[in-house]
This record gives sequence, C-alpha cells and structure tokens, in this order.
Amino acid sequence: MSMRRLPSLDGLRAFSILLVITGHVYQGTTGHSPNTIPWLIFGNGGLGVEIFFVISGFIITTLLLDEHERRGAISIRNFYRRRALRIIPALWVFLSAVMLLAILGVLDGVTPGAFLSALTFTTNYSPWGDSNALAHTWSLSVEEQFYLIWPAVLVVTLKRHGRVTAAKLAMALIMLSPIIRVLTHLSGNEFFAAHIYYMLHTRMDALMFGCLLALVVGTPSFEKLYNSVKRLILPSALCVFLLSPLAIAQFGGSYLYTGGHSIEGATIAMALIWLVRNPGSIAGKPLNTRVAVSIGTISYGLYLWQELMLKTNLMHGAAIGIICTFGAAALSYVLVEKPCLIIRHRFTAPVVHQA
Repeated sequence: MSMRRLPSLDGLRAFSILLVITGHVYQGTTGHSPNTIPWLIFGNGGLGVEIFFVISGFIITTLLLDEHERRGAISIRNFYRRRALRIIPALWVFLSAVMLLAILGVLDGVTPGAFLSALTFTTNYSPWGDSNALAHTWSLSVEEQFYLIWPAVLVVTLKRHGRVTAAKLAMALIMLSPIIRVLTHLSGNEFFAAHIYYMLHTRMDALMFGCLLALVVGTPSFEKLYNSVKRLILPSALCVFLLSPLAIAQFGGSYLYTGGHSIEGATIAMALIWLVRNPGSIAGKPLNTRVAVSIGTISYGLYLWQELMLKTNLMHGAAIGIICTFGAAALSYVLVEKPCLIIRHRFTAPVVHQA
C-alpha cells in the first residue's frame, strides 16, 4: 500500500487523543480514574493509546515496505534520522519546560530520576518514572523501543526470508503476548508484575497488529478474510468501544492482560483499514473533517502537553488546562515539529504520510 496521505488516519489520531484528554480531565478534576459508565467509555485513555500503537505499527511498517519495494533495500540510518527529527525536538522542548517549572518551584513531584527516564525513553521500565507531569512518557518509551528494534528485525527478515516470514513473525509475537503478560505476572518480580501495562514486551501486540496489517494488506488471503467480515467490522468496533472499558472495570487485568489487549488490537487494526478504504462513510466522514484532521495533525504535541496541563498543580480548572494544552500543542507544531518535518524530508523520497 502506497503511503501518500491516507484518509482517516489523522481523524483516528484525533479520536485517540480526545479519549486520553477526556480521561485525564476526569482524573485531574476528581483525583481518581473514571469509574462511571459514560466516563469509562468516553474517557478510555487506555484505548486511545492502543489506537496510537496500532497506527504506529501500521505506518512505520508500510513506510519501510514501500522503501524496500522502491529501492530494493531499507536505509536504517535514514529511518532513525526521520524518527529522531519527528520525536526528539518537540519532546526536548516539553522536557525543558517541565525542568524549568520544577526548578522555579511551580511544579511539584518531578524528580531527577523521572526526568532522566523520560529523556532516555525508559520510563516504562524505570523505578523512578512515577511523576504526574512525566508519567505519560511510558508510551513514548514503548514506541521508541519499538522503533529501535522492529525496523532492524524487518530488514533482516525481508532480506533473508521475505515478506511472508515477516508476517508470520508478527503473528507469532501477537500470539505470544498474552502468554508473556501472564508469565510476567507470575514471575515473582513485584516491579514487573505491577508494570505489565507499561512495558514493551507486554504491550508489543498492539504495535504488531499494525505491523501485521501492513504486511498482509492487499494479499489474496487477507482480502478474502476482509471481504468476508467487512460488514461486521464497524459493529464489532462499536461493541469493543462500549464494552471493553466495562469489562476492564469489572475484571481488571484478568480480562485485559489475557484477552482484552488482543481483542482491542485486532479490532482496531480491522477498523483502521476499513476507515482508510471508506472515508466517505458515515463513520469515515467525521474523521476527515477539517477539525478532526487539524487535531490529528497536532496530536503528538497534545499528548506531550496534556499530562502537565491536566493532571498537575500547574493549572486551576479543566477549561484552562484544555485551552493551554491545545495552545501549547499548536505552538509546538508550528515552531518545532513543522520545521523538523521539512528537514526530515531530506531523508525521505518521495514525501510520505507523517507518522
């Protein structure tokens, strides 16, 4: 699949970040996670992060496959350059602001360990990562660790065995993930058991669902499966959106770590390809409006700044926090991310959809 600029993806990012923001508005206001049905559903930040993971796996793998098909090889060096320019500058600006606020005594709870963990993309494995302003960098850590490992694995697999083997590897990692989560819980390591939700080796299936989708889309076997279930994709996605947070609230990790993550990941992957192919549908149109695309475009900045604005002692009131979150994200995109995207294009030919 060519990755010029796929429809619906920015809208899906917008949907994802709004779930995260809604959940954190509730937490910042009440001091605890959502526990009533409307807030559990529409403030399901966990599902928002899951969608981000699937999108990341899909886009990164598609970009690498596209480069491999066009050039017969993949430049890992240029890949890392593009990722660094996309992720690091905006993150450094955010971390600099957090550090300054902490030094001035305006912001509480930012320890050197938490700051260093965020800076080195190790929050998800760090015993010092618990900070209201920086806790959300666990998901950035998961993605950066994925970016470090998967492209190299994909290059080697494509060179030696081909695309089918790469797809089988992604499927194997998906199938192993629930087992790995259970074994991690039973390992006797209290830190790992308490952080199953945050670590790469226990969350890789969401990313792998996106990778697998990129590897198999367009193949006869996938298209046969897609055509046989396409009428069920949106109803299934709606059921997962409504019922999964209720199952998590009722059964916790017993549901989420054994089957919940897998159900969500598979549903998100199928919904993603359906929405890309049906942008003019009743579900696709809202995702392709100017507002949705604009929110999706600045979603990285929104994710960086929302925790600081909504869950710390910095702001007084949810409305001010939301306004400041969007303002900071817009400035981040215009002043930092967009200039870096221009530089990044030097390592990309042709220009493709930003991830």
